[in-house]
Amino acid sequence: MSQLLRPHWQGQPMDAHIEDWQGRTRVILASGDWLCDIASNDSHYQLRYQCTPVNTTGALALWLEQQFQRHPQRRAIHIQLDGNDLGLRHSLHSLGGRGDDTVTIRREGFFQQPGLWQRDPVSYPYQGGEVQSQRPKQYLHAHQIVDVSHPRRPEKPRGWVYARYDQEFQRHIGFRAVQPALDLNLFHQWQNDPRVAAFWEMAQSREQLSRYLEQQQGDEHTLGLIGYLNGEPFGYFEAYWCAEDRLGAYYDVHSYDRGWHGLTGSRKHLGRANTLTWIKALCHYLFLDDPRTQRLMGEPRADNVTLLRYSAQVPYEKLGEFDFPHKRAALMQLQRANYFRQVVL
Repeated sequence: MSQLLRPHWQGQPMDAHIEDWQGRTRVILASGDWLCDIASNDSHYQLRYQCTPVNTTGALALWLEQQFQRHPQRRAIHIQLDGNDLGLRHSLHSLGGRGDDTVTIRREGFFQQPGLWQRDPVSYPYQGGEVQSQRPKQYLHAHQIVDVSHPRRPEKPRGWVYARYDQEFQRHIGFRAVQPALDLNLFHQWQNDPRVAAFWEMAQSREQLSRYLEQQQGDEHTLGLIGYLNGEPFGYFEAYWCAEDRLGAYYDVHSYDRGWHGLTGSRKHLGRANTLTWIKALCHYLFLDDPRTQRLMGEPRADNVTLLRYSAQVPYEKLGEFDFPHKRAALMQLQRANYFRQVVL
């Protein structure tokens, strides 16, 4: 729980907290460094700080997140600088800011910076080259095997990959990579819940599900995740690269398209607020994980009315329907620009 809630910057724990101080917002670090707004006029601010260069950017990121969450309709924050304050300007520019004497940070740009929320960031561009993979033959007509060329994917992360506080729904949300031995009991319990089995069709024995998790662990195109709400495990998710997935055969796939499958195993974590919290967060993580990912695709069952309704609020758009061998599916698309323009983070 403490690992999930503790602020991080660029994958490292940051001993910091935020407090209201004389009507202002102040970020205080355990080292004694601090940063505070000293004057504001609507979305225009002046800052005062006492930070070492290594701490300035992380403290600024925490302060900016607090301001954007406090003012969800605010599209940009403008920070007025002393002309000689090159260090602060550099830190603001590294967070997506533009300008010299007044630096403007736009909401949709700030929330595409991974430093605060992604716990195991990859340094991009990742130079992996092109590789060949084969799509599973059972998803192709006439039982053919099709070779597909796609970028080599980075190694799978371990441990926590993403965490943040959702101000809109007042919940802490996080994801960590699956550990098959650790997570088998929960996975078995969830998959054998009739509510889950109706969609996943994997009400199987512990031995069968153990083999499934190990198989997924060895599959380079899929990343298994356990979701946490307020420190409690609530669901299982699989993020995948579409080019190597069964879905890639059914639409005009791009090299960095991603998709996901998910289930809420804990009944106490059902409901609109919880569901929208994790859908928003999972999509945020996948967009942060690779800046070249411009689309998230989906193929839920066409009759899964509840998931389709929630997805539309993120905002996914339905492009049509098609037939998998095992289900009638809706083809869903979420574009990066629409996500960061419309979703409140």
